[in-house]
Amino acid sequence: LLVGVPDADQVVRRARAAGIHLRRVDAGQVGVSIGEDATDDDLVAVAQAFGAEIAGDQFWGGLAADARTSEYLTHPVFGSHHSETSLMRYLRSLADRDFALDRGMIPLGSCTMKLNSAAELEPISYPGFAGLHPFVPDSDAQGMHELIDELSGWLAEISGYDKVSLQPNSGAQGEFAGLMAIRRYYRARGEDGRTVCLIPS
Repeated sequence: LLVGVPDADQVVRRARAAGIHLRRVDAGQVGVSIGEDATDDDLVAVAQAFGAEIAGDQFWGGLAADARTSEYLTHPVFGSHHSETSLMRYLRSLADRDFALDRGMIPLGSCTMKLNSAAELEPISYPGFAGLHPFVPDSDAQGMHELIDELSGWLAEISGYDKVSLQPNSGAQGEFAGLMAIRRYYRARGEDGRTVCLIPS
């Protein structure tokens, strides 16, 4: 939600004093992001940051009139599997229709290179890692910065590299990181004139 205000800095300061982060877009605009776990008290505090005084019992979802009345999940498959084993066998039969990593050699692209096991994914859901908003101020992300710096330092030491990037390497992010590394390489060689890159489709 983007809100126009006379003084964005003042609104952000008031919210900060209440322990709430609002995004200062510019001098006259403030961004508000609210998750489904927000309480009435959270909403009251946000409203107060904007100078409004309201009671928590004024918030209501108002979605009852929009509740779905038509049938859903009507395909037979949704009522055919009554055990985990049965469901997993069905999912496997769907997977068997595709040529996959466990069936033969396929070219590794960004999608296959970023497959992660459940054991690797579990820690990122821990409270200490999850929930950090991308626009949180740097002052409130020092723990994450420390973690990234320490890990990249260890990897650089182990690998013998001068520096290791933890930039995501999937898709466009990986291509961008690669292009930046190539550009720095040529600049270090004094070949600044190399400004054209041919990328196969």
